[in-house]
Amino acid sequence: MKRVAVVVRYLAVANFFALILGMIFLGGDALNGHIADGQHYLSWHGKLTKVSPATFQYSRIHTIVSLVLLAAGMLSALMSKPGPIEIKWMNRLVLGYFVVVVLSLLKYGA
Repeated sequence: MKRVAVVVRYLAVANFFALILGMIFLGGDALNGHIADGQHYLSWHGKLTKVSPATFQYSRIHTIVSLVLLAAGMLSALMSKPGPIEIKWMNRLVLGYFVVVVLSLLKYGA
């Protein structure tokens, strides 16, 4: 059971980071976006980005899956205590994520 909890936590964290990076590069997410006059828009902090229907559908599915996985990761964290090696690697993963986000924001703007 502990191995399953560890895998779920890693998947949740990795997928959440992928979601954030996807939102930065695509210009938002579909749950906050909308469809108007047959045009599909992603939204990021009030800014709309026009995308294809396939990209809009991908964003919607990825956002929903990420939210479900994040909840599952939190539940697995409550059910089992992470070991010191896992904590070390999670800290490295979070640090790497922040470096990527900062570099992305510097390149593409907020």
